[in-house]
Amino acid sequence: MAEHPFAALAGTWRGAGAGEYPTIDDFSYTEEIVVIPVPDRPLAHWRSTTADGPTGEPRHAESGFLRSTPAGIELVVAH
Repeated sequence: MAEHPFAALAGTWRGAGAGEYPTIDDFSYTEEIVVIPVPDRPLAHWRSTTADGPTGEPRHAESGFLRSTPAGIELVVAH
């Protein structure tokens, strides 16, 4: 049986970042991305959540699916 097309991405990934926009103060944040391959399907579910760096207060979330096709990879995102 072939390895799942998203096996290398599977798991929980965490990191910190910084953002800037001209209309607000610069900010720091943390992000967590979880990728879960769907067994026996060329799909993986993923979700991303961010939190304020200093306070840990939730800021943003999105989720969706990755799909492997003969033409490439498709990404479906829901905010």
